[in-house]
Amino acid sequence: MLRDIGYERDWMTTAELTGKSKNHAHSWRIGANFWWNRQGIQASTGVYAHTIEANPAWLNHNGSQEFAANTDGEYYDGHETKTAIYLSDDWQVTNRWWLSAGVRGEYYAMGGKNAYVYAMQHPNSQDFAGPYMPILDAVNIHLGRAGIFWNTPWMKLVSQVSLIQQSNYKSRTQFTNPNNSSDVVTIPITNDVQTIGWTTDVVLTPFKGFTFHGLLTLQNPKYKNFDITANFSDGTSKKYNFNDKITTGVSKTIIELDPSYQFDKFRVWASFRYQSKQYINKTNSLYFNGRWETFGDVDYNMNKHVGFSVNVVNILNQKGCSGSIGSADLIEDVSSYKNYLMAGSYIRPFTIEFAAHINF
Repeated sequence: MLRDIGYERDWMTTAELTGKSKNHAHSWRIGANFWWNRQGIQASTGVYAHTIEANPAWLNHNGSQEFAANTDGEYYDGHETKTAIYLSDDWQVTNRWWLSAGVRGEYYAMGGKNAYVYAMQHPNSQDFAGPYMPILDAVNIHLGRAGIFWNTPWMKLVSQVSLIQQSNYKSRTQFTNPNNSSDVVTIPITNDVQTIGWTTDVVLTPFKGFTFHGLLTLQNPKYKNFDITANFSDGTSKKYNFNDKITTGVSKTIIELDPSYQFDKFRVWASFRYQSKQYINKTNSLYFNGRWETFGDVDYNMNKHVGFSVNVVNILNQKGCSGSIGSADLIEDVSSYKNYLMAGSYIRPFTIEFAAHINF
C-alpha cells in the first residue's frame, strides 16, 4: 500500500529580445527568467499479507497486520526561486563555419520544512525528503563535439563525434538484499556518467518522390565513480562498485532506416529501427536482446477530404521489451531470473491496420 498526498505549483516567466546584424551574420538574444515553485508531499508505505481465496483474510506478520511500514516514507514542504539573465550570439563566420557563444547568470534560493531543515544552493527540495543527508555537490556537465557536414542537391550528410560527461548524478535508489528479497533499503547515491559516441545522419533524394533517411549511432555510456555501501536489516553490509559498467536501458548501437516514396495519390513508407542489447541491472549480468522495431504504411488520398491507409506494425514479428529488475541490481548469478515475469513496456505484435480518414 502506498499513501501519497502531494502537490506542486509553478510560475515560470521568460522575457527575451532577439535580433540580427545588418548582414545577418550575427543572431543575438538577451533574456531573463523568473521561475517559482512550491511543492510538498506526505507519503507512507506499508505491506499487508492475506490469504489467496475468494474472500481473503488478513494475515499477521510477527504479530502485526502491517509490516515494512514507512520503508520509503517521505515528507517535505518547500519552495524554490530562480532568477537569471542570459545573453547569446550565433555567428555565421563563413558559409562553412559558424560559432555560438553565450553567458548566463543565475540566482537560486530555496527554503521550506523537511525531515532536516536546510537551504542550500545546489540540491533540490526533494533531495531532503529521505532519511539520509542529501549529497550537496554541484552537478557539472561537459559536452564536446567535432564533425563534418556535406550537402549536395540529392544528399544531406552530417557526421560527428561527441564526448559527454556528467558529474554527481543524484538519485535515491532502492537496493534488494541478495539473500532476502523482502529486505529492501533506499540509499541516496551520486555517480558520474560518461559516453563517447559517433553519429552519422544522412538524407538521400536521388530521384523525384523518393526519400531515404538513415542514421547510425555507436556509443559507450558508462557509470563512473559509482560506489555504494548497502546495509541490510539482517546485518549484511557490503560495498559494491559499478565503475565502468554500461548504464542500464541504453543501447550501444542504434540504427534507423526510413525509406519513403510518393507518386500520384499514393505514398509508401517504412521505418526500420534497431537497438542493440540493453542491460537490465547495474552489474550488467541481465540484458534484453537487441531488436528491430519495424513499421510500414501505404497511404492513398482520394481527394483533399478523403484518404485511406494500410499500416503494418512489427513487420519482422520480433519480440522485445524495456524495463528494469531492481532486485537484481546487486547480483551476478542470474539463474533465479530465468523465465522471470516482469512488468515493463513491450513492443506490439505483428498487426495490420486499415483506416479511413475524413478531413473537412
